[in-house]
Amino acid sequence: MNKDDKFYIALLKRNGKMYGHAWRTTEPDGAIADDFADLHDVDDSQAPRGDGREFGTLSRDFAATMQSYRGFLSLLVDVASLISQRHAEDRIGEFAETKGRQRTDLSNDNATVYELALSDYPEFSELNHDVRASRRGANSLPQVILIGLLSAYDAFLSDLLRLVLSKHQEIVLTSEKEIKFSELIEFSSIEDARRSLIDREIDSVMRESHQKQFSWMEAKFKIALTQDLPSWPKFIELCERRNLFTHTGGIVTDQYMKNCKTNGCEISDIVAGQKLDVGPKYFSSAISIVTEIGLKLVHVLWRKFAKSEREEADEDLSGLAFDLIRDREYALAENILRFATKTIKKHSSEEIRLRMVVNLANAVRLQKREDEAKKILDAEDWTAASDTFRVCVAAVGGSKSDMLEIMKRIGPNGRPSASEYRKWPVFRGMRTDPEFRQTFESIFSEPLVSSGKIELGDQSKVAIEDQATTKPPNSPLH
Repeated sequence: MNKDDKFYIALLKRNGKMYGHAWRTTEPDGAIADDFADLHDVDDSQAPRGDGREFGTLSRDFAATMQSYRGFLSLLVDVASLISQRHAEDRIGEFAETKGRQRTDLSNDNATVYELALSDYPEFSELNHDVRASRRGANSLPQVILIGLLSAYDAFLSDLLRLVLSKHQEIVLTSEKEIKFSELIEFSSIEDARRSLIDREIDSVMRESHQKQFSWMEAKFKIALTQDLPSWPKFIELCERRNLFTHTGGIVTDQYMKNCKTNGCEISDIVAGQKLDVGPKYFSSAISIVTEIGLKLVHVLWRKFAKSEREEADEDLSGLAFDLIRDREYALAENILRFATKTIKKHSSEEIRLRMVVNLANAVRLQKREDEAKKILDAEDWTAASDTFRVCVAAVGGSKSDMLEIMKRIGPNGRPSASEYRKWPVFRGMRTDPEFRQTFESIFSEPLVSSGKIELGDQSKVAIEDQATTKPPNSPLH
């Protein structure tokens, strides 16, 4: 391995404990700790907001935030209630065992009974109240997290509007805008006054409902945002449900019913006075809806207000979709890629458009709609495509014999490399095929699976295919 094939990771520590990491692609000079100082620190709590950010940064930060909700927080919704109740009940159990005497004559396999002095009842009453409060709090936690999900979206939208308006002040700074002289003299420059007017406009917009926010953007930016957006009614219902959790504890109001019906939301099984909740399925759907709305919005505005950055925007959108497929978020990836290939008409290159077509077909295939995936591929002309593309098309289209032939033709020194055959989602489902494994090993003279036992169960297939889950750099399908 030569010097250019290396990179360096520093594990950042405070008081002897790791708190984060940093990295660099060139060898450190001198003391490693000093050379890594302030370089790529993963703690971005002080990252600039508003005018200091760009479209690409906003897109990636928003996607990362939504990923955290899909990962850790969705798990928390499922288990937090159980953990909280178990912890509270343990306190009651400890109290009974410490203060009381076990009555075996009153106990059985289903319950153990303890006898306590009546003088201990006040303490028990307080503990019992805490247990009931803990249960109520745990049951409301999914609602709290859902409110947080939409708050994260609101923060993203505020930053996105600030970015657009900072680059195109003429959108809101019209001749009708007024500022009092008493306020004007407090600013150190005309630029500060302009920024203040923009901040006021954004604050005013963010106080409106989500429907009115989109109406404002469509009017000011002269662009259709909700047209041909199937997830729009679901997004509105989600926002209205958030309002219920914030103001009524989840009790359905006439206002909720009216707003949902006006926007075509499917609420046939909901009535006024009903108490709504947030189950795992609803929460998972909510994350996908917010992710889709946010990513489509930033990419529409990116292409409208920064046309010179189309290549970067295409690469970003393609990469986000690739990550979703890698993380097995196939339906969301399909929605994003249909937007990328159908709604967006102009791309920076034909290569990146075809890359997104292959990934779209793959997202469809991995939802067990193989015939539809093949139709997507057959609609394109691949005769002039490179073998790198053709082997992926063959894998996704189910043409195993063609795929194996192209693999042999590419050989050990082309692309995909051995690592990419193991990682790229287009080969998901192929990696457990004996002929694929045999061909791979004959080409690279190394095992496809470096270690572990191969079994036929679905979980073992996942383990085999995901030995390395990180995204390879400069992937033609990324």
